[in-house]
Amino acid sequence: MRNFFLTCFSIAWVFFTGACTGTSGSADIVTPAKHVIERQIGEKVNGISFQQINPVDGKETFEIEAKEGKLTLKGSSTVALCYAFHTYLREACHSMKTWSGEHLELPSLWPDSVSYTHLRAHETRGNLV
Repeated sequence: MRNFFLTCFSIAWVFFTGACTGTSGSADIVTPAKHVIERQIGEKVNGISFQQINPVDGKETFEIEAKEGKLTLKGSSTVALCYAFHTYLREACHSMKTWSGEHLELPSLWPDSVSYTHLRAHETRGNLV
């Protein structure tokens, strides 16, 4: 039960900080995203490269690259980076971790995946889908 509340708090915190800081100025979006993902998968987070990218035409975006066991997540906000990892888990690892449950069997090496780019359809903050 304690893990559930920590997970809920972590996700709420990411949405709050993402909505408040945005990507302008020198806001660090990578560290909070890395911490959220680390709480979900532990030390395996150290095998992931996180990079900040600029929004495209003012719209939040993320990119996923996975090649030769190396996973790189690029995002224009903290939420975009976390959503990139969620998408990679679902699409490449056939795993998930959601409010309603989890199926999280992580491989020893990150599986290769076709490069994936996602661009939001509108400029307002909130849900990336």
